[in-house]
Amino acid sequence: MTAEQVLCCSILKHIHNLTYDDLEYWLADSNSLRAFTRLSQGQCPGTSTLQNNIKSLREETWLAIHQFIISYADEKKLEKDRKIRLDSTVVMSNIHSPSDKSVSRYF
Repeated sequence: MTAEQVLCCSILKHIHNLTYDDLEYWLADSNSLRAFTRLSQGQCPGTSTLQNNIKSLREETWLAIHQFIISYADEKKLEKDRKIRLDSTVVMSNIHSPSDKSVSRYF
């Protein structure tokens, strides 16, 4: 497998949260996924091939890829330099957890 194919397979595995077995199945079954991963029609890597190739990507490689993407986005002004604030405060409520007894009263 080429480096581009390994990277695309790794991205596909991560985005869809696939196991290596599932990734092998979907690559064999889907023309669009094979096109995304740049695999030719007859090329269908097995589970061990996918695992060996994807696991060979080091942390430094991923860091370099992320830095390149960030610098590209910054250069093309794809993102604004804004801050985001999220509120994840827990609030008490009178909603009770469902149980068979409480549900049967309403039906």
